[in-house]
Amino acid sequence: GFTTRYEQLRFVKSNKRIFWSETKKEILWDLDGSLGGVADSMIVRSYPSVVWPDVCTVLPNTGYTDSVRCGGNGSDVRIRRMQLENVSPGQLYYTDLDVISDAGTGSFYFLPLDTSGWVFPVVTGTNRTYSLDWADSGHTTTRTMSLTSGRIAYLQETIGNPLINEDVIIRNDLRYSHTWDYDPYSFVVQYNYVTRWVPINHTNPMLTIGNARYENYTFDVLLTNKGASLTTSNPFGVSTAAKLCPPRGCPVPPVPNPGVPLLWSKK
Repeated sequence: GFTTRYEQLRFVKSNKRIFWSETKKEILWDLDGSLGGVADSMIVRSYPSVVWPDVCTVLPNTGYTDSVRCGGNGSDVRIRRMQLENVSPGQLYYTDLDVISDAGTGSFYFLPLDTSGWVFPVVTGTNRTYSLDWADSGHTTTRTMSLTSGRIAYLQETIGNPLINEDVIIRNDLRYSHTWDYDPYSFVVQYNYVTRWVPINHTNPMLTIGNARYENYTFDVLLTNKGASLTTSNPFGVSTAAKLCPPRGCPVPPVPNPGVPLLWSKK
């Protein structure tokens, strides 16, 4: 999942320019168009979840094996590496993750040594939302997760640049799951050692890193470099957790009345 810059390339007696090796998540930044034909564009393996038709072009397989080019020509998008770890329950580990966007669905396998989590590419920009689904784990939904967008040096480069939009929305979609006993009271987001509660039907605008909303059984959190604190150890990462009770604690059941059956679900 590393990003490498390229310029002034020449290919001698070869029609093939790109062939991917494992783990097939490298991001190729074509500074002058000598790799993919468009200056300031980025190329990654063509996972369906990143092939956004408005900003991306699938490259011909004769010269570029299974590749898609995004951005360039004044576009405000980038392709970034998204790292996902610290999920629970533990049954999700060592399973494949489906990343679902309006562009399509990409599948990514667990990396036990590099991150003890998952790494997948994302195309940034306005309204770029990626839902997480562990389909081969019975659509179990994670209760906790830590997310890191890109690498510090790259996102630091574009802070304050109005021509580049680093926004990415990661969605925890409870509609996929049938494992919740009841809906979480809220989610919490931790960024820069500050914890913020996001109660159900919280729909405030998401403008800076760590902003989130929780409505219609979906929890969205924004990864971006807007509002990032460069003094923290992970300026472009957030952690989230589901909370089944309000901040003051779970409600205490009433004193039982002998002889009158009462289900907890009625209170």
